[in-house]
Amino acid sequence: MTRVGHYFCRLATGHPSEARRLDPDPVSRRRQPEEKRQPKFGHGPSVCAEDRHSCDRDCRQGWWLYSKGGGGLCDRTDGQPGVHHAPFRGVPGDCLALAGLAPLVEITADEMGIYPMNGLSGTMVMRAVFVDRDGVLNRAMVRDGRPYPPSTLEALEILPGVAQAVHQLRDAGFLVVGATNQPDVARHTQRHEVVETMNAHLMATMPITAVFVCYEDGEDCPRRKPNPGLLKEAAEVYGIDLRASFMVGDRWRDVEAGRRAGCRTIFLDLGYNEKRPDPPADHSAPDLPAAVAWILSLTRNRGGCP
Repeated sequence: MTRVGHYFCRLATGHPSEARRLDPDPVSRRRQPEEKRQPKFGHGPSVCAEDRHSCDRDCRQGWWLYSKGGGGLCDRTDGQPGVHHAPFRGVPGDCLALAGLAPLVEITADEMGIYPMNGLSGTMVMRAVFVDRDGVLNRAMVRDGRPYPPSTLEALEILPGVAQAVHQLRDAGFLVVGATNQPDVARHTQRHEVVETMNAHLMATMPITAVFVCYEDGEDCPRRKPNPGLLKEAAEVYGIDLRASFMVGDRWRDVEAGRRAGCRTIFLDLGYNEKRPDPPADHSAPDLPAAVAWILSLTRNRGGCP
């Protein structure tokens, strides 16, 4: 058996101290002790998971994960996105760290947002508040009673109180994760890079961990809301407990995606002339700050549990 095999064998049989004596870091043995384990978003290698869904290639290329500061996770050494890896499905190959947080193995458990899982040392699950983008974080363009995304960065207006509400969630130990449909790219009425720029601006303005995007226009894509694919992939990447998380949105698709993922749901009732959530959301609010106030009051009243 190799040295790495002995290492993991000792861990599995309950002898972590012996495993540490064998090798404190068998996977990255050449890394110097003083080197930081924070991933560099936008640079370096990534791990590409196999596609487990039935939607077509265009849908797979319509999924993008934004990191802190708006940079996509890339797999090429020149920092440019590759065709098969991180811009579509990848995560950093090193110890994954969340925006503004230490790597999971270094986080101390928080009574509201972070819980040990299965008693395994260094293995934790997180709680998140998933948020739609247009109409929740920024003002939607309403025409004939229906909401539309802004067409340019200049037209992007962050709604009052939103940045403070996002900070309150992060201070309480929640991850804040964007989940948005942007089908105008598939319809050729919007450019991919414009959407990327808007998401980067939102992340530079407030502590959002990531923005997951589906650019597909068809209803069959498992990532396109009301399907829960975006939320499930975020949960896989960040170790999120969906049953202890929330989804906030201003359209029935958002609420339904959260319900199918197993999250508690909050509907921002903005009076659109369109279908309403059915079944209804767990709670209704006029805006994100009010939704956050309800989430925090609920968790406080239940000792940190939703």
